[in-house]
Amino acid sequence: MSDVAHPDWRASALGVYRLWRDSGYAIGAIAVGLLADVFTMPFAIGAIAALTFVSGIVVAGVMYETLPDGSMGWRDGPIRA
Repeated sequence: MSDVAHPDWRASALGVYRLWRDSGYAIGAIAVGLLADVFTMPFAIGAIAALTFVSGIVVAGVMYETLPDGSMGWRDGPIRA
């Protein structure tokens, strides 16, 4: 996120991201507990896995690569002297 956000509002963007991320821990725990109570534990785990998969697909479709050639930069291989 920090490579997409403009420096003037990067701190605010990261703060909002962390707010929603941290809220997800609490809301997710309550949701899986309720799902396990109403249905079964395997159903609750499967539902959360499906939600995680769908959110990954959404992010993959919405976000864009910021590196010009799509490479992974420093992850391409060993450093050559």
